[in-house]
Parts: sequence; structure tokens; C-alpha cells
Amino acid sequence: MIDKRRWARYIDVARGPRAKEDAMFDFDFSNHGSICLLTPRTEEALCWVDEFLPEDVMRWGEYSIVIEHRYVDPILQGIEDEGLTVEII
Repeated sequence: MIDKRRWARYIDVARGPRAKEDAMFDFDFSNHGSICLLTPRTEEALCWVDEFLPEDVMRWGEYSIVIEHRYVDPILQGIEDEGLTVEII
């Protein structure tokens, strides 16, 4: 279950996390040179972030997560291991 108090300030109310059947991918992933951004797009993705990433993870913008390059592979592998999907944008 999503801790809505924790995520309230990161979720765009207009778009918000979508139901799994409405989203093509659970996460968006983008490489911006020195950092990468991982953006949860479904409630399942938000639950994954709550469960597997530390509470003090760095945020960018609405609710994207900043990832250093050295952590990209293990994080994307963990997402895939849980049966979630990532769109590389």
C-alpha cells in the first residue's frame, strides 16, 4: 500500500500515478549526463520505490528520483525482477 503522506508532495494531482492498465510502463527512465532520473508512473511503481529505495533518496521535480550512474544497473534489475516495466526516454 502506498504511504500517501510520504508521496503527497511528489505526485502530480492532475496526472498522478495511473492504474496499471492505463499506463504502458511502470517507470520512465532518462539519462541526463551526470545523473539519471527514474519517474514512477503507476501505483505499483510507487510501492516499489517505497519498498526498495531509501526514504532519503534525492528527488527532482514532481516526483522523479535522481540516480547516480553507478546505481542504475542494480535499480533497473530490481525493477525488472519484480515484474515491472521501464520506458527509456
